[in-house]
Amino acid sequence: MKMLFSSRWLFVCLVPIAACGGTRDDSLEPAAAALAGTDPLGSACSTADENGVLSLACPAGQTITSVQFASYGTPTGSCGAFQKGSCDATSTTTILSSTCVGKQGCSIAANNTTFGDPCVGTLKRLDAQASCSGQASGSTCGKASENAQVVLGCPDGQTITSIDFASYGTPSGSCGSFVAGACNASSSAAVVSSACVGKSSCSISADNGTFGDPCVGTVKQLEVQASCSGGTTTTGSTTTSSTTGGTAAPPPPAAAGTAWRPFTATSPWNTPIDANAAVDPNSGALVADFATSSPWPFFTINIQSYSVPVYYVDGSTPLQTVRATVVGGQGFDTGQAQVPIPAGAMPAEGTDQHLSIVNKQTNEEWGMWEAANGSSGWTCAVCATADLGGTGIRPPTQNPPWWMGHGPRACGFPLSAGLITVDEMRQGSIEHALVIAYPHIRSRYYTSPASTAQTTTDLALSTRGVPCGGRMQLDPSLDLDTLGLSASGKVVARALQKYGAFVGDFSLAMSLYAEASPAAQTVWNTGLLSTYEIKDQIALNRLRVLQIGSLYDNGN
Repeated sequence: MKMLFSSRWLFVCLVPIAACGGTRDDSLEPAAAALAGTDPLGSACSTADENGVLSLACPAGQTITSVQFASYGTPTGSCGAFQKGSCDATSTTTILSSTCVGKQGCSIAANNTTFGDPCVGTLKRLDAQASCSGQASGSTCGKASENAQVVLGCPDGQTITSIDFASYGTPSGSCGSFVAGACNASSSAAVVSSACVGKSSCSISADNGTFGDPCVGTVKQLEVQASCSGGTTTTGSTTTSSTTGGTAAPPPPAAAGTAWRPFTATSPWNTPIDANAAVDPNSGALVADFATSSPWPFFTINIQSYSVPVYYVDGSTPLQTVRATVVGGQGFDTGQAQVPIPAGAMPAEGTDQHLSIVNKQTNEEWGMWEAANGSSGWTCAVCATADLGGTGIRPPTQNPPWWMGHGPRACGFPLSAGLITVDEMRQGSIEHALVIAYPHIRSRYYTSPASTAQTTTDLALSTRGVPCGGRMQLDPSLDLDTLGLSASGKVVARALQKYGAFVGDFSLAMSLYAEASPAAQTVWNTGLLSTYEIKDQIALNRLRVLQIGSLYDNGN
């Protein structure tokens, strides 16, 4: 039997908007910053050295409408002429946009905790330039290079009413004067309209999977300009008219109750919370800590990165050898396993590189953390199979052999557990508990249905937080119709009321998870579900922690 590293030193880090790495500094001092207005809409620019704080501010009465440049690494230049260096965190623009767009001013820590460490051992800096606009019904613009994301956001109380320009290919120009190039995906306006119109904010992946490839072999980018105005938010499943691209709608919904779900009906994952369920005596303090544990104090749904691509297979899928390099759990206890991996399968974007292979016919999952397909074949740092026809609970690590309690999540859960799927959103209901991750997950201790514990870090401590396996619930008395939720947002919120969410991992944000295969991404990008679907509608203080059961000490 092949035993690899001790479970006491396993640290699984899930980060939806920033990669793991570096250290956290609670005594950040603002670094030198420069602000300047340079174009008709006005620009706000700033620079911060590593471990400083970058601040952007628009003139009074104006808000940040887009991030024109952002790079954490070794950028050069000055306001209006910033350039990326050889070291660049690819998530910088997305993180800065989600933090700043729609606000008069914002601040963000320039460190590895926020952006990951794109070049270990190199002194880094953060440079940014944003557009400001004071129009009551103004524009929001965004640019992204190929395989990055455009994030659009309107000021508070406004929504995106139309897409004035959208081109995936070789567009040029700047906000207010974009021009399509010779290479242009004809579906650009329709795709962006479907994903964004009627929402206060949205994100779109700038890649061939979303728009097709209009010019093979050419490096492409996505440029978008949208109009914002006051009005109501439409649902994620409503057909929206685009001023430039006709109409577009998400795929038709599946019939109610037809979506496949793993585990037995009596599994804790599939059991609704009893109306008289006991609330933990420390619920108030735990929720207060939860709500202030992240620099992004709102729910996100991991879709584009740091989520779980699920590939569905059958008996005809060719088998490939997968080697465990750190911990081989159930099914990998010899250090490797034969796994039916389809051609073209890819792990999730981000450093966690999760990958789930599911055979619905045999109710089997092969789950992997840090999956990779290299020159010597497939490997994964932590790998385990799971019986999707069972309860979804692994044996605790206290029971020998200890590695049977490990899985690709920090708390031992199968990757299928708590995952939001396309079929569920199409049918209009999620009939199981979700999985949630956040910065202050309690380390060392766990309770069922978890089978192991989060490792202690500078954020995850053994003295605070909800442990692995703890169950959180959105206040069931909350009237969802009063919150301004989209139809898709209500589906997620109802699941949080009816089934709640089990704490299952560490993240720098309050993260829920949706399946993330290329096929799923194509559907999500039609507007069926977005990363920020419930960002502004659900107050974190309306959560509660249910009675935490017997705790097991994992010693880590």
